[in-house]
Amino acid sequence: KLWHRQMLSHGIEPVTVTRHAGGMKDPIDHALTIDAMELALKPEKQRIATLAIATADLDFTILFRKIKALGVQPLAAVNSGQCTPKMEETLRQSGAVLVKYDSGSRGKARRVVLDVKNQSMQVLPIREIDDLPLLDSETAAVKSFLEEYGYMGYRLNSSQASSEPFVAAIAKLFFVNGLATLTLWPGTQTIREAHAAIACKPRKSWVKDPGDIAFIEPFGHSSGSKKGGSTSQGLLINGGGPFFCRVNPDLVQTVLQHMGYIQEEGLAEATRMFCEINQKELRSRGMAVDTDPADRKFQLQEIFAAQGMPQRWKLPYSDAGVRKYLCKLRRLDSASAARSEVLMAMKQFLKEVDGAGDSPGSYVEAVKQCVNYMNRNDPARRT
Repeated sequence: KLWHRQMLSHGIEPVTVTRHAGGMKDPIDHALTIDAMELALKPEKQRIATLAIATADLDFTILFRKIKALGVQPLAAVNSGQCTPKMEETLRQSGAVLVKYDSGSRGKARRVVLDVKNQSMQVLPIREIDDLPLLDSETAAVKSFLEEYGYMGYRLNSSQASSEPFVAAIAKLFFVNGLATLTLWPGTQTIREAHAAIACKPRKSWVKDPGDIAFIEPFGHSSGSKKGGSTSQGLLINGGGPFFCRVNPDLVQTVLQHMGYIQEEGLAEATRMFCEINQKELRSRGMAVDTDPADRKFQLQEIFAAQGMPQRWKLPYSDAGVRKYLCKLRRLDSASAARSEVLMAMKQFLKEVDGAGDSPGSYVEAVKQCVNYMNRNDPARRT
């Protein structure tokens, strides 16, 4: 109601979009896209000249390209504190006019710092330097250096060769050369720190990319509130922090163990659940996720080992919300109960609410099924 009054005071008519069912995709995005296309497809005399969308991500780039081709100028309004160099470049390539705005307060915006040597992450307050604009010359110098030393560029051993994302390439550079800490967010500060490090150290002393380092970025699941910063930043923080590992025959097991897919579950079950939770991204890499365990492991080995490709993967669903939910239903005595007790409670709960369904084969799968049930029956949830 508060937002409704404020929007009306500025001459904006609010439109309520109801979330009728569970799922992770925001129906508001769908409604905006449909409305935008209806406006762009009107007869020329009735057609609008410009369409503006305030966004914090790149979900509307395809829409921007489409309406641009139809003769409508897209305009992307982005909070300056959330606009990364990659986001800015992608939006401009989509044909959108980029308009940055300042909300007037950084609120709870945070800086994410990686301790490269210890592979741990800290979330710290934003500093004044983090708001300074990045010079084009700094970006160009870092990009050129990364390409020269093999950390960025096209890789012959990747079927989907592409330029490695800036942050991942810089992180590998710091790891291989034994540097201590690196700011991962905001991305402008990542580039600035890389530029400073390159300038301070003789070029001959830098070690080239050995080509056998995987930089894995676990992403948590949306919790419904970003608590400051952008959606990507929140997912990165919820993921617990990136980690490095060597490419070897045990790479799949190492990655899934670190991400929490392997506990009492065996590797076959862990790869199945990982593929189920990350199927959208895996399919975009050409992986057939519905296959036998040996083939799944082989394909994941190839994907994790691919140099020059982003390695951002979703974690298993957290059981914290499920534990609280089961306690609320008095199916669990304590939210800190042992996993075996929680698993038993989840299986019994799922059997009662979905009697015809198969019993979950692992703790990770049971949590996922409970989360899906909670989302379906409470559309306001984002777990």
